[in-house]
Amino acid sequence: MSRYDYRIAKKTGRYGLKINSYVNEIEKLKLEKLYSHEKFIPECYLINSEKNRMSLLQGLMDTDGYVDKNGRMSFTSTSEKLALGVKWLVQSLGGVAFLSHAIKKYTYKNIKKKEKKYYIVSFTLPQELCPFRVKRKKNRCKEENKNRTICNVSKMGEKECQCILIDHPEHLYITDHFIPTHNTNIMIGILKTIPPNTPTLVLQNRVSLAQQNYDEIVNWGFPNVGCLWGGAVKPDIITVASVQSIGKIEKMLPKVKVLIVDEIHDMMSNLPKAVYKRLKAADVRVAVSATPFKFGGKDQVQKFSVRGFFGPVLKVKSTETGILTTSELQNRGILSTSKCIFYPIREPQIPHDIYLDAATRGIAENFEFHKIVKKLADNQSGRTLILVDRIAHGDTLHNMLPNSLWVRGQDTMETRKEVIKKLQKTKGNIVAIATHHIFNTGVNVFVHNLINAAGGKADHQIIQRMGRGLRTANDKEELNYYDFVFEINDYLKDHSMKRIKILTDEGHEIKIMEVDF
Repeated sequence: MSRYDYRIAKKTGRYGLKINSYVNEIEKLKLEKLYSHEKFIPECYLINSEKNRMSLLQGLMDTDGYVDKNGRMSFTSTSEKLALGVKWLVQSLGGVAFLSHAIKKYTYKNIKKKEKKYYIVSFTLPQELCPFRVKRKKNRCKEENKNRTICNVSKMGEKECQCILIDHPEHLYITDHFIPTHNTNIMIGILKTIPPNTPTLVLQNRVSLAQQNYDEIVNWGFPNVGCLWGGAVKPDIITVASVQSIGKIEKMLPKVKVLIVDEIHDMMSNLPKAVYKRLKAADVRVAVSATPFKFGGKDQVQKFSVRGFFGPVLKVKSTETGILTTSELQNRGILSTSKCIFYPIREPQIPHDIYLDAATRGIAENFEFHKIVKKLADNQSGRTLILVDRIAHGDTLHNMLPNSLWVRGQDTMETRKEVIKKLQKTKGNIVAIATHHIFNTGVNVFVHNLINAAGGKADHQIIQRMGRGLRTANDKEELNYYDFVFEINDYLKDHSMKRIKILTDEGHEIKIMEVDF
């Protein structure tokens, strides 16, 4: 036996037989009895810790990797799936990777065989990372970085960017082959760089966001723009679609070359991930969001899934390089300044209970709370948006505010557009109530007052809600943001404190005031 061979086995306790643990795991991962061109990296290894992904890459490169005398590294395989997996590993570790192929003859038992396709991943990694453990290969590695370079800058139009980079360590935009910084207008910039007649899919989770992006793309003068949501099935060269409707153009998916996903933090459930996997020809993939990672990156599965499907994160934090923070955009007048006031809610006291019951009794069905929200809305001037979590809560407030507009998930797209239009252009006083799912992300409304009656504690949701109100308008310079400290229940109070911390960390000044109206 070679000194490099080894096996791990354990006794079964029956007839003295042994089971090879490696064989067991290989069978579970469906890797057994595969030909070389069928090999792949299981998803559980791709969506894993940085240390484990680096170890996996080193193992693959030690066996099938190559580094020439100039330090150029590559991985070769007859399996396209395996090559794509290696490319993904490199990108997830912050590297730059390119996939190519070559057709060569090969020799088997001294007999020349027919030509076979080989897939080659050429790549570089950050200076501190070496993809080899074998000494002879490791010694050839050179410490150098290969970065994307701006080759040309040309004017494509003028428009104020209002999508923001939040003051948070992980609130950064994500790219694969392109480097975006702002949502809608960066998507426009990406579309302008794509060759004509390139099949492109712009994907989002909400119909309202799809409609908004569609209108924006059409307004910029792009030809051949199709729509796919609800009852509209009109795909074209550029198709703007809701992920729920994507099954209606299943036959077109293999032809898509460019994928752009808006508000990626809302697009990592099983349905959109299944779509990403089917878009095998989409070499160009871009995902954008001011809050790409949920819970500040603490949701590790979501975080690595995003990186897995869309490549490395663009980690640029210095404003000298062009990325602006919330406070800087406010100082420049691009975003509204903000005044944040929290009012205590002290009635009725709710015993320590499971959170959903506390949220129902303490928020959605709390009539004392409803009365405060009504009085608060009545005292505002200009355009006011009230966000709620439950439809029953919205129904109650709508009855208490009979002149208010009330939009929810079951309403038609035309109804939503009409409400959004009024929140953008009404000169007098207007109050709109909406479930927070509709206005959490992406929708442009120019409100003077934002009342968060939905509670919550997730940083990406709170930041996105605040973002609805930070849009500037000719008749608006400051946002009045109103929220509540629910002292009636431990769960609700804890969530209130977390909202205060999130907004404070974003640079907003918070005041807690007694109800005086």
